[in-house]
Amino acid sequence: DELGQLADTFNQLAERIEEAQDTMEAERNRLDSVLSHMTDGVIATDRRGKVITINDMAVSLLDIKNEEAIGQSILTLLDIEEEYTLRKLLEDPNEMVLDRSTSTLESDQMILRVDFSMIRRESGFISGLVAVLHDVTEQEKTEQEIQAAKKEMEQISNKIVQASEDISKFESEISELEKKIGK
Repeated sequence: DELGQLADTFNQLAERIEEAQDTMEAERNRLDSVLSHMTDGVIATDRRGKVITINDMAVSLLDIKNEEAIGQSILTLLDIEEEYTLRKLLEDPNEMVLDRSTSTLESDQMILRVDFSMIRRESGFISGLVAVLHDVTEQEKTEQEIQAAKKEMEQISNKIVQASEDISKFESEISELEKKIGK
């Protein structure tokens, strides 16, 4: 009977949908677990650049609430909407360095490196963007200290060269005076 076959097919379809939903839920839980235990901040967007996922570390690094971030433009969230467009991020998803310092006090310094990557479907369709935030404050401070030390060493080196030239000039003048006195 056709109605019985239709009912069986319908039941099989319902079982497959339920299995697919269970699989998706398990994957989602696994992804949530991985994201929540990462030491880097992670933000995922939809194809329009609206935040769809943000992990706890990104929330902490950006000093925001999860609810504030979800649905917000990633450009606004990272405060880069004046320099970048979503198209520019998608076309050239290289890393950038963001200075999120709130004052000149050392305790208020925050420098983040953000690496972007596109989310592509198998068809090649871009379905979003992932941003990984790394706190590079200490590395940047170290780099600045190294640059300052190099500059200071260069200045000291220049002073030594100048002093050496002055000494040579002074020795020459003494030699000339000795010749004049000796005559």
